[in-house]
Amino acid sequence: ELGVTTIAVLTTNDKFVNEEWARKTGLIDDEDDSKKKSSPPPVTILADGDSDFVKMVGLAEDMGFGIGIRSKRFAMIVDSEGNGSSQH
Repeated sequence: ELGVTTIAVLTTNDKFVNEEWARKTGLIDDEDDSKKKSSPPPVTILADGDSDFVKMVGLAEDMGFGIGIRSKRFAMIVDSEGNGSSQH
């Protein structure tokens, strides 16, 4: 209806942290069950473990020793042509 094909969450964590977060929030079931599902979860979780993407778009924040580079909170709309706009 609104033309939205994907909703994604981008984190500066690795894929293993993201998978556990998805399990805890109910986005995916345990590992075996998630492989059996025919439809994907309603939200795609993306890992930007080295913060390359958030650095590229100017949304990285250095949280200091022990925490490192993290992403500022933002929302981004990207069209099918790859053009995007963001708010933070």
